[in-house]
Amino acid sequence: MGTNPAHHLSSKYRTSYRPIKPEGIRTGYLVEVQASFCAVPIANDHYKFLLKLRSICVLDREVDTV
Repeated sequence: MGTNPAHHLSSKYRTSYRPIKPEGIRTGYLVEVQASFCAVPIANDHYKFLLKLRSICVLDREVDTV
């Protein structure tokens, strides 16, 4: 019978997700960004290419100073 190694990790290393306000993201945070591209028709055979932000995940809040 296999064991799940995640059960043996301390709570310090467990992943959790919670919504935060955009102003809660600071310079120096390590983040993962998910985005997608879409084309929107604007005129006869012309399209505008847009980047749509899907999500931002803060991976680390530790700010390093050099």
